[in-house]
Amino acid sequence: MENKAKYQVSSSMNRGILEIVVTGEVTKSTYEKVVNEVNALVKANNAVKVIADCRAVAKRIKPLELYNYFRNYDSTLFYIRSAIVDLPENAEYKTAIKDAGVSSLMWCTDIDAARKWIQSK
Repeated sequence: MENKAKYQVSSSMNRGILEIVVTGEVTKSTYEKVVNEVNALVKANNAVKVIADCRAVAKRIKPLELYNYFRNYDSTLFYIRSAIVDLPENAEYKTAIKDAGVSSLMWCTDIDAARKWIQSK
């Protein structure tokens, strides 16, 4: 019997920005795998501008878990211009990112605003 992944990660290039879309379930047991896949995509594409679109993540880790992970884990997203796009009802994740001290990562609800911000520098 095949064990199907509970999440999906896809990517495309758009005007010099690597856009990554994460869907499905990103739980405590899968979060590190998702981050590793995202890091691998960033490295494989030599990306310096990245948007991670998490709006279609149906089940996710708690903001405190995200905070703890960001405080204790190193990601390529911390060293390049990157943004996370998410739904307004998930604004507590923005606070978790900020409180974790990750200043290079923007959180927003509009992908066009994220593209504009990333291209502005």
